[in-house]
Parts: sequence; structure tokens; C-alpha cells
Amino acid sequence: MNSQFNAIDHSQQLQAVGVTQTQAEMHAKLLSQALTNCAASRADLNQLGETLTARMSAFEERVTARLNTFEARMDASATRMTARVDALEAHMVMELTEVRGEQKLLRWMCATNTAMLIAVIVKVYFP
Repeated sequence: MNSQFNAIDHSQQLQAVGVTQTQAEMHAKLLSQALTNCAASRADLNQLGETLTARMSAFEERVTARLNTFEARMDASATRMTARVDALEAHMVMELTEVRGEQKLLRWMCATNTAMLIAVIVKVYFP
């Protein structure tokens, strides 16, 4: 929107509706000053836009850096957890193998004891 305040036209319009020339000129002058001092110009808005863009870019870079750090920490943590799970799995496999070996030994021992008990019973009752 490209509109500029025309103080002379404003003053003339006020005079047309019955405002005195002095009052109309003062009103136009004060309104012109207010608009000049208070309203943002296109250059002001462009500068504000550039400042906001720069600040948003800086913020985005900080957030991205923090996210990358967090992601790296999570990756490292996941790697450590995977290593611990692998070590635990290997330990469990080793323990299971040992238990199966002991179970097999116990079966042989029970079978041997049963065979010896049967041999003693046969020897005692069938001399």
C-alpha cells in the first residue's frame, strides 16, 4: 500500500466542512507530524524483516546444533546399549551351554547310579 498523507488536501477538506483555516492547517500539520514520526516506513519494515530473518536464522542454527548434539548423544547411548545387550546375550549363551553340559553329566550320573543299584539288587536277591 503506497499512500502518502497530503496535508494541503486535508486542510482544504477541513475548511470545506466549516473548520477555520488556522485550525485546519494546524490539524493537518500535527497529523502529518504524527504520521511521519509514528508510522513505519517501507524501509523500516524492510529493515525489521531483515533483522527478524537474521534472528530466526541464528535461532534455527542454535536449535539445529542442539538437535545434532542430542542425536549424537542418543546414537552413542544406543551403541553402548547395543554393546551391553550383545555382551549379556553372549554371557547367557555361555551360561546356557554350561547348564546343558551339567544337565548331560547329571543324566549320565543318574543312569550310572541306577545301573549300579540294579546290579546290587540283582546280586543281593539272585546270588
